[in-house]
Order: sequence, then C-alpha cells, then structure tokens
Amino acid sequence: MPKRKPVRINRPSKSHTESKPGRGLARRLGLISTTSIVEQVVAGLLICVIVGAVGVVARLTLDHPTDVALQPPTSQLPPSSSSVPSTVEPASTTTQAPSTTRDPGPPVRISSVTLERSDLQEGWVFPHRVDLSSRELKALNKIRRYSPQYDSWFRSRGGVDPFLSIVKVVVEGNRDNLVRIIGMRAIKHCQAPLTGTVFSDPAAGADDSIMIGFDLDSNDINARIATPESMFQQSIGRGYFGSKTISLKPKEQQVLQVLARTRKHYCEYRLQMTVLDRGKTFTEVVGNGKEPFRVTSYVMGANGVDISRYKAAYFGGVISPTHDSAYVRVDPTNSPIP
Repeated sequence: MPKRKPVRINRPSKSHTESKPGRGLARRLGLISTTSIVEQVVAGLLICVIVGAVGVVARLTLDHPTDVALQPPTSQLPPSSSSVPSTVEPASTTTQAPSTTRDPGPPVRISSVTLERSDLQEGWVFPHRVDLSSRELKALNKIRRYSPQYDSWFRSRGGVDPFLSIVKVVVEGNRDNLVRIIGMRAIKHCQAPLTGTVFSDPAAGADDSIMIGFDLDSNDINARIATPESMFQQSIGRGYFGSKTISLKPKEQQVLQVLARTRKHYCEYRLQMTVLDRGKTFTEVVGNGKEPFRVTSYVMGANGVDISRYKAAYFGGVISPTHDSAYVRVDPTNSPIP
C-alpha cells in the first residue's frame, strides 16, 4: 500500500493576521452597529409610551380631581354628576338653606316672658308649710319690698301669686309680611286654693293699666279688655279681640300685659294665641318656659281671708305686729287679719 503524504497546514504568520483583519472582527463590528440601532428604536418607543402615559394620567387628574380641599369654595363644578366628587354634595344643601330659613319658626316670635308683681297683689301663698328660722326671717326682711330680688326669693321657693297673675309678654313679627294676633284664650287647670303657708303683706298704691285680662273662674276663657279696677269687679269687661286685633310688621315688637284672676281656685294656665298669616290661621301656646303660669285665691271665710285654714302664716306690711313692715310669724289659728 502506498504511503500517504502528510498534509501540511500552513498557519498564517502574526504579520499576516495583523495586515488583513479577519472576517470575525468585521462581523463583530457589524453586529455592534446593528444592535445600537435596535436599542435606539426600542428606547424611542419606550419614551413615546412613557410620554403618552404621563399625558393620560395628567388628563385624568384634571378631569377627576381627588383633592377636594384644593377646590375654591365658590368653584363652578361641571353639570355632569359623574364628575362631581361625593364630598362636595353638602354644598347643594348650603345653597338651598336661604329658602328654608326665610320663614323660620311660627309667625309670631315670643321674644320674652316676664312674671310681674303689682301693689294690688298682697303677699304670697305656698302649697306647703314654710318654717323659717329667725336668721332666715331676718334675711328676708332685709330685702327691699317689690324688688326683683324680693320676688325671686318667694318664687324660687315655690311661692304663688295670690288673686292676680301678671305676665308681660313681648311678641315680635316673624314673617316678611304683616301678621295679626286675632285671638287669645287661657288653657287652664283649676282646683281648690292652696293652704300651705300665707305671707300677707297688704300695701297701698296704684298700678299701670292692664290691657288684656282673664277670669279663670269663668267658663269664658277668652281674653277681655281689663283695667286694674275692673279686676276687682264682678265682671272684668267685654272681649278684647271682638273689636280689635294686634298687628305686627316684620321684626316689629309689641308688649302685652296679661292679667289673670281667680277668687275661688288654684289655677295653672297657659296662653293660646290665634295668629293670622297670609289668610291662614295658626295657634301658638305661651307659658312660663316649660312650666305653666300659676295663681291662687286665698281661702275665704265669712269675714275675709280665713287664716286658720293655713298651716303657717306670716304677717308683714301694714299689718305687721312690729309696726315696721317686717314679717313676723303668727299663729294661724288665733291671728285673724286686722
């Protein structure tokens, strides 16, 4: 068998490789160039996507604000209900408030109610027994007669006006139009007169005219024309609202002096007014706050007040045993009023 000749592979020399760059290097350079172009294209697409997303988010933020606190109080919101945040809904209630507050409350506002006293009212009557120590009695006698502090001392302890109840009521027009009080009556509950303790303190003097009166012993509980003198007569007077009304302009005030009497009972009562407003009638009830007004008659005997019917008695004023107007405790079983 003939022998094969060995094949000799000629390797390029170092100088040959450096003088003629190989195709691998060129190929690598080509790949680097192509990759840069792709990356630039991808980067551009990413930038477009990011810019577009930012624009969409910005538009959504403008169309749908979530920070209500940044909105000005008088901002005009779009009419579409879908674009109005739910937290702004109370604003609609605020804008409607004037329509609900134009006519607040009843047609006639009761500005004030004051219990008053007169020289015609002699003393006080309590539903219970009042036992004052000498120190307490001395302190009472130091209070000036017919002063607010004097009346407050008795009322705060449950004292009740005898025979006459005088109430000053200040009424005020509470509409944009003229309103009228066209009627007034007493809502009453009466029983036997009180027999606890009597403070008898007669005094002389005159009183201002009382414009409206009630006879709580009568079945006719409507308001009447009254004067201090007529309150001591058998009949007080004719009906007050039969010939007149009380008109009130917007915000106009009128002072009413109301006098109620009883010669037979202890009565608790309130006043019921009938008011005309734009052709419609309304009723309003007036009391001493949440409580009724109170008045009691004395327990009468054949010769006047029967002191013996009371559990305790104190005499003062012109019938004071010490003749200095000071209250003195007396024995009710043996101390008729002089």
